[in-house]
Amino acid sequence: MLQAEPRGTLPYSGFIDCLQKINAEGGVSLLYRGGAVLAVRGAFFTAGQMLGYDVTKSEAKAAGVTDGPVLHIGASVSAAFMATTFSMPADVLLARYSVGSQRGEFTSPLQCAAVLLKTEGPGTFFRGWGLGFTRLIPVMLIAMPAMEQLRWAFGLGYLS
Repeated sequence: MLQAEPRGTLPYSGFIDCLQKINAEGGVSLLYRGGAVLAVRGAFFTAGQMLGYDVTKSEAKAAGVTDGPVLHIGASVSAAFMATTFSMPADVLLARYSVGSQRGEFTSPLQCAAVLLKTEGPGTFFRGWGLGFTRLIPVMLIAMPAMEQLRWAFGLGYLS
């Protein structure tokens, strides 16, 4: 079991020792624990981001809003909201499964999700939503409008 060591001590004497301990404790597969949950989280995040951005932009344009930087900023906030909402359950599950499986509490991500749902209720999957949204807003407010402006600058036009 790989765990943080108290200050002043190192868990490995070097790179080869690290590889030997990883191999003895579970092999290379130990490095990919929770990888499936991470892939699902990425898919949910991207789906939420694109859905939030595209639907907001499409509906606003249909309502007569001019396509430009102001619309891109509003759609970016919507993208952050949706991406956070879609990915938060997987974020929580990934964090809890990673820690719990090291302690022997969970054998699989599905078992972890079932235990969390039974013991803490569905709200537990949205813990930290506000912080996640707050962290994501600046990223979306820079990335999405910048992408749109670069497309426009290179003559590709705005995303429709």
